[in-house]
Amino acid sequence: MAEWRRYALAATGYLALALLLVRSLFGQFSTAIAHDAGDPLLSAWILWWNSRHVPFVGAWWDGLAFFPLRGSLAFSDHRVGLELIAGPVLWLGGTPILAYNVTFVACFVLSALAAHALTRTLTGSHAAGAVSGIAFGFNPYRMAHLAHLELQAAFCLPLALLALHRYLSTSRRRWLAAFSLMLVLQGLCSGYYLFFSIPLVGLWILWFPRNTPLSRRAVLIGAWALAFVVLLPVLLQYRTIHSQVGFGRGFGEMRDFSADLTGVLSAQPMKLWRLPSMAINPEAEVYVGVIAPLLILGAIGWRRSSIAPVTPRTWRLLRLSLTVVAVVFAVTALSTLWGAWKYRLGPLAVSADGPDKPLTVVFAACVLLVLTSRAWAVVWNERSTFAFYATSAVVAWLFALGPAPHVLNRPLLYRGPYALLMLLPGFADGFRAPARFMMIAALAVAVAAGLAFVRVTASRSRIVRVAAAVVVVALLAVDSWPAALPAAALPARMMTPPDGQAVVLELPLGGVFDDIAAVYRSVFHGRRVVNGYSGYDPPAYQILSLALERRDDAVVPVLASYAPVLVRIDSTASDSAGWEEFIRRTGAADAGASPRERLFLLPQQPLVRSDAGAALPIRSVRAMPSGAVVPLRAMPDGTVEAIWSSAGPQRFGDELVIELDGPHMIAEIDLATGADEREFPGAVLIETSVDGRHWVQQWRSGSGGVAFLAAVEAPHHPVLRFRIAAVDASLLRIRQLWNDASHRWSLSSLAVRGGTAPPTPQR
Repeated sequence: MAEWRRYALAATGYLALALLLVRSLFGQFSTAIAHDAGDPLLSAWILWWNSRHVPFVGAWWDGLAFFPLRGSLAFSDHRVGLELIAGPVLWLGGTPILAYNVTFVACFVLSALAAHALTRTLTGSHAAGAVSGIAFGFNPYRMAHLAHLELQAAFCLPLALLALHRYLSTSRRRWLAAFSLMLVLQGLCSGYYLFFSIPLVGLWILWFPRNTPLSRRAVLIGAWALAFVVLLPVLLQYRTIHSQVGFGRGFGEMRDFSADLTGVLSAQPMKLWRLPSMAINPEAEVYVGVIAPLLILGAIGWRRSSIAPVTPRTWRLLRLSLTVVAVVFAVTALSTLWGAWKYRLGPLAVSADGPDKPLTVVFAACVLLVLTSRAWAVVWNERSTFAFYATSAVVAWLFALGPAPHVLNRPLLYRGPYALLMLLPGFADGFRAPARFMMIAALAVAVAAGLAFVRVTASRSRIVRVAAAVVVVALLAVDSWPAALPAAALPARMMTPPDGQAVVLELPLGGVFDDIAAVYRSVFHGRRVVNGYSGYDPPAYQILSLALERRDDAVVPVLASYAPVLVRIDSTASDSAGWEEFIRRTGAADAGASPRERLFLLPQQPLVRSDAGAALPIRSVRAMPSGAVVPLRAMPDGTVEAIWSSAGPQRFGDELVIELDGPHMIAEIDLATGADEREFPGAVLIETSVDGRHWVQQWRSGSGGVAFLAAVEAPHHPVLRFRIAAVDASLLRIRQLWNDASHRWSLSSLAVRGGTAPPTPQR
């Protein structure tokens, strides 16, 4: 049979298996979406948006969500590379849902076919290719994350490795060009895998072309770098937008979204195994199956190399030292089970307060023991392809454990291998989920399983090899098969909006499915939407969500200062009547109704600004009723640093009393919150006094509006600016009018500004 026919047969088999997986969509490929109406629906919207704009230029970056913020496409993975699949469907008149479902199915087929082609290139066997194809295209890790289209789109990475292997065997530059192209496409399909492939490609370059001329290796590294150079403008624009909005991944967030050591046993979605998930979040479920790892382990014991290099005496001494170190620190880690301890020996002090630091030393010693072992010398000298992919699987899994590996949510190592990657550009604050390294591990496991199949069956007859391939492929499919893949109904469209340029705000705001539905509905009305959803939570959006949750009617007019606002209220929501009452308080007028929704229109509002002057000298600040003095430190710009927070969640009646150095004309009070921008006062009463006995009210309202405006204008350091009519005073009193069950009131700096001019509208 011609080679292309064999690949066509394999593709047909993978397509049949993928269609069996999505059988719940039969008859409704355009009207229902695979898995749920959360992340898949957002991906459908992104595919639709990409098909109607030139990527990476102009208005494409802004999208339609998160109004009035700019650059919202950079809040998520852009998925532009998937337009090669979804684009033609949309351009030919298909719905965004059909385009998504076709792309979803294609990711399984293309991933399986790419892994098949890689293993076929390495072994010359289509049977081994089928083992790798099923193991990668339908692996359990995929099945645990069916809602994430960008996670499924890993089909270019096997082709990049295929190109590397072909270049090594043929020296033809076209394979280097193919390698660079596949990496670029992988980066356009899923940015995670472009960066997470760095250890895999780096290890490949260290492993295979060791005996090639230096110039050839330099060309190979240059082709690798070229892919990043091509994508550099996009990466830099992402970084620029993230910096402007105040995005970044903290160490704790990366730790929380790493794989737990028990994650390899979390097979909750699987139909066959159904092991209860012990992971603290879905990202940490990194089960890769049973059959493929068993096949690899069987192949390791099936045939051993006859090469037995002698370990040098120096290495034997080193290994003995490493063994002693590992044992000593293992005992130290074990001793902490009875509590922390400290022992002083003269000027030296030895202590241990937990097992993670000693176990980190044990881990490092064990790694060095492996690298200095005879077995490692054998596979290193042989440059075994099977050993490379088996090793890569282990390495990728170690990276998936994140910067601080843990077990059952308890620290295991103080720092893991991923912490080394954080020294590279992009890794320190760019990726929330190190657990997604498991897709790299899944690819390595799949290829190693295909190579293992050849190693185990090489001496058998063709009939036995074919029969074995059928059995192994069937077992792999059963091992990976999910319990169910439902088809989710689509959210209803919004009524035809009134004419005008109003942006759309859907209430309630803040729920994942509600916000994604609001964004999806923009496909039909084409307007900017205040709602939004991404892996990031913009500070302004968090404040808006909290202010609306508090029913702070001061925030909607501030939102309307950017554009007229068309408010859609879901009539089926449990508190729809309360939302209607709330939005009417803002001055919005009825704009339409149906059994499932009500529309209100709020015209664009003028935003009042004052001509506040320089910061006035502050003598003291006291927190009442405790009377505690807030420490102050003068800043170069005239503001004062004032680190303070309420003792607990916000309480009605808490006060800050600010004393100036004498009477001044006051026009504005500026308050900056602490590290958490949501710790702004829910509602405040601001009063001024000349003598401390007679107080005059200057402001009484919710603070959501000024907090939202502050976060839009300066997301890195929001400053709440309470503007009042210019008034003479030497004392100010800011009283909390809100009780909050969870958020404190915090302060990082403040300023009282003078002025003589009355407020003037600016919009």
